[in-house]
Amino acid sequence: MLKPKSVTVGVLGIQGSFKEHIDCLRTAAERSFAEIEVTIREVRVKEELQGIDGLIIPGGESTTMKKFLDDEFLRVLRDWRSGEKPIWGSCAGMILLADYFQNSEDEEIKQNKDGLGGLDIVVCRNYFGRQKNSFVSTIRLAADDKLLNGDESEDFNGIFIRAPGVVDCGATVTTLASLRSSLCQSTKPNHCVGVRQGSIMATSFHPELTFQPLDTRFHEYFLHLVLAYAA
Repeated sequence: MLKPKSVTVGVLGIQGSFKEHIDCLRTAAERSFAEIEVTIREVRVKEELQGIDGLIIPGGESTTMKKFLDDEFLRVLRDWRSGEKPIWGSCAGMILLADYFQNSEDEEIKQNKDGLGGLDIVVCRNYFGRQKNSFVSTIRLAADDKLLNGDESEDFNGIFIRAPGVVDCGATVTTLASLRSSLCQSTKPNHCVGVRQGSIMATSFHPELTFQPLDTRFHEYFLHLVLAYAA
């Protein structure tokens, strides 16, 4: 299968760490996709989805995002995604993409009617605690060549800020990353924190904030996904 010569990746620029995602995408493109013309642009209104080959929904506050994503924007976004366009949600983005959610572990599971959906998981808001419980911990990456991207280490430095957790997932959902129990700074060791289902992927943590050193493996993985579906 021939690779496309160019792709355009959008980052939802409504709220959250969208600028950091853009910076990571640029670095990822320079590192691993020099032969491909990768255009990156912010998406703020539904008309800007036109011509986009993949979209990132950044971390932030999911309830705040929903205030800007009106019913018409969500309808257009669902139509866009129905064409098997790759989409990645980090932290708050994971909540928007989940088919089901619960506000806490002891509350009932509800269908995510006000979100975007499409990812067959149950997500729990603030699963790892509130803002004061935010932490940095080592994550174990799945043995996927495109995710490891030639790096000998399966470890990734994960930043969790009021992070959601995957409490259940469908049979077609694969795990991309999980917390390492021996190095975990959370009370939830061995927990799944990164998933993929077809063209949709999501992470509980913020790969766009892993600066020291800068690790763009998740952004490179997403660009591989965009290229595969654009071919």
